[in-house]
Formats: sequence, C-alpha cells, structure tokens
Amino acid sequence: MRICSRSLVVVFLLMQILTLPVSAISPEWNEKSLDIDRVIIELDGDCAIVSVDYELHGVIVFYVFILGGKVIEPILNELITDAEDLEILQMTKDSAKFSIAFDTSRTTIAFSQKIPLIIVKYPDQRRDEFRDTSLVRVSM
Repeated sequence: MRICSRSLVVVFLLMQILTLPVSAISPEWNEKSLDIDRVIIELDGDCAIVSVDYELHGVIVFYVFILGGKVIEPILNELITDAEDLEILQMTKDSAKFSIAFDTSRTTIAFSQKIPLIIVKYPDQRRDEFRDTSLVRVSM
C-alpha cells in the first residue's frame, strides 16, 4: 500500500509539471531558455525563408523532450517582430526553418532580441552579414 501511494504522488507531481504552462515559469523564460546563435534570411520576391540555429537550456529541454517542438513555436513566432503569414516548415532540437510573407518595399527587418549573426541572402546572389543586432537593413 505504501509503494502505491508513493507512486501516486510521483505521478501526480509529474502531471503537475507537465501541465504547467511554460509561459508561467517566469517573464524572462524566452530569453533564458533558448539562445539564438544565427539567423539566415533568404529573400525571394514576396517570400522569405528564415533559418534559425539555437541552443536550448534549462527546463525547456525537458519540455521539448516530453511535449515536442510545439513548446518553442511561440518564441519563433515572436522572433521577427513584424512578420506576416509565418509558417514553420521544419524544426529540430537545434534549428528551425520557417517562411514569412515579405513585402519588397520593406527596408528593415526587426527582431525581438539581439542576434549574434544574421545573414541575408538576396535572389541575385548578394549576401549581407550583420553581427549583434536586432535590426537589419535590406536593399532589394
């Protein structure tokens, strides 16, 4: 009987942890649990393909292991602050690729945080690199 009650307590605690909303952990959860290493933006007319390389830390590793990549989608959705029609194409434990609608009259792309390395690839094979910034100027 004693073993059964301990098992129930463990199962109950595990369920509490798994059902705890990730965003309720702390206000800085997004910034502390996922470090973005590099962003590559491939511009192609009215669409852009964005590749993000990142590292997971802390409790987020547990959540991704148990619940899958859907846990970090909100972070990726908010990465480009003025992105429209964002669609996640691929996601792994250390990278993601998504597409966004891109207005060719735009001159900047703003990010919700400072990114160590941003590479912008243009359709005409040009390439721009930006370091430690949250705002990128594009020239179509």
